[in-house]
Amino acid sequence: MRTPFLTAVLALSATVVAQQTFVLPDFTIATSGNSVPFGSIPVHYQVWYSASQMASALGHPARLTQVDFMTFATGQTGGTLQLEVRIANSVATQPSGNFANNLVSGETLIHPQFLGGDRSLPLTPTAAGAFALSIPFQNEFEYDGQSGLVIDIRIFDNGTGQPNTPFNYELATETFGTNNVVTLYNVNGGPTSTGASTILQRGPRIQLTFSDGISVPFGDGCPGEGSIVPVHGMSGGDPVPNNPNWTHVLTAAPSQRQAIWMFGASRTDWSGIPLPHEFVEIGANGCYVLVRPDLTAAMQTVGGGAGTGFATLTTPTPPTTDLVGLEFFTQWLILDPLSANGVLAASNGMWHIFGP
Repeated sequence: MRTPFLTAVLALSATVVAQQTFVLPDFTIATSGNSVPFGSIPVHYQVWYSASQMASALGHPARLTQVDFMTFATGQTGGTLQLEVRIANSVATQPSGNFANNLVSGETLIHPQFLGGDRSLPLTPTAAGAFALSIPFQNEFEYDGQSGLVIDIRIFDNGTGQPNTPFNYELATETFGTNNVVTLYNVNGGPTSTGASTILQRGPRIQLTFSDGISVPFGDGCPGEGSIVPVHGMSGGDPVPNNPNWTHVLTAAPSQRQAIWMFGASRTDWSGIPLPHEFVEIGANGCYVLVRPDLTAAMQTVGGGAGTGFATLTTPTPPTTDLVGLEFFTQWLILDPLSANGVLAASNGMWHIFGP
């Protein structure tokens, strides 16, 4: 028997099966070989892919679990590198020459598992046009579905016994126009350098492995009593099959107010009205509905004053994989006569991908 949640979701959208890998850049222009970074001397290196590239190749939040680099020639080998690899959500366009500035949010150490751990990465033999070098993530990374992406590599030893001598280990590198793919590195400064001495409008072709089952915030709320903006978060795990504890949480809201939870299959259109949409029709200037309200639920916030109100709504997920890859969106509205507009406050939205 279907749960009410499953019945409602199936009524909103057809089942979508999530792909499990995607490739960056998402199309080929001019391919060449380049041995930076893995064939170089100790180096601090970043490759950045724009938000538009991520939208074309993936287009939604995801949990990334592995990166594979395409190699350019056959039969090149190298030693066992000592390196650290990080990944982060980054700026949408035009990365900075300062490495730290490009690691905007969600920075995750993916190799090794923790600082001070084993940095060893054996280089596998190259093969022309194959994703021959794999780096499984020792810590899962959450991509937010809307930012650029940056991979940060710090090579401490190139594994040859001759650390100041580069060697041939060519990656397939794509040259694009401005601000699609950018490579930044500083060989002379070594792995601890803070800024790039070389910035190129090109970067390696990579394949990323991902899984669904993720919730990330999007958009902005508007303040209620006390000029405090309510926050929509989650608890009880991810939107995956047979999770009885998947819970939508409202915090920092005005207390003792009516709260309306909205669930919808779109964040761009509401019966022909483009989203986000400002609620000027009801006098709620400055407040935006971010989600098409296909389903709603109302409840009272509890708490002891301005910004202390909270509410929760648990929506158990069904024990089925039929919904894998389906996107849906949620938001809270709070009726609040003490808000700046005298009508309501609103939270940020949450973007959910049902996972395996």
